[in-house]
Amino acid sequence: REKEAYTEMFAYLEQHYPGYGADFVFNPGNFLLKSLLEQRGAEFEPEQQKMVLVDPVPGIDTTGIELFSHKYAEPYRAMHTKDMYWTAEKVMQAQDRFHTFLAIRDGKVVGYLDVTYIFEENEPFDLLVLEDCRRMGYGRKLLAKALEMNRPNGMMLLVDADNTPAICLYASMGFAKVQGQNNLTAHWTVPSAE
Repeated sequence: REKEAYTEMFAYLEQHYPGYGADFVFNPGNFLLKSLLEQRGAEFEPEQQKMVLVDPVPGIDTTGIELFSHKYAEPYRAMHTKDMYWTAEKVMQAQDRFHTFLAIRDGKVVGYLDVTYIFEENEPFDLLVLEDCRRMGYGRKLLAKALEMNRPNGMMLLVDADNTPAICLYASMGFAKVQGQNNLTAHWTVPSAE
């Protein structure tokens, strides 16, 4: 965490990788790195809070929650978050790694949850409920179904640190914040030599 080391790293990247994109994931308390990235015009994602499942809540009704099937591919694709690495297309092609749970209301997809299922500690990647169907319990049902099918494995997640509704949902399902393990992601395009 010395300025000289970071300066050397940036110089190396600038010399050997002009025009490339570089992503930095680091502790938000590393003010020196954050400042140096800000000076270079890096773009920052919101700070992420780590949460870990410690006390799962049993017995939550999961009526209306189904595993992904191709008959719902188009509505799932249409509502899926677009500005992320794991797009709907990539998740559908990686069903050996992901379970996708769908909330179905009157025959229509109103929400989804993409979650890994092959690790000792799995992770929800994206949870979304259509705006006009929020506060109806679909988020809880989706998460409950994922937790039920994930047993006996553990689960962790990252959530925007300022997303109070999501943090409250996860806490109500038995997740707890892990102090000191938040992260910040910055994207920097290495300047091209001109």
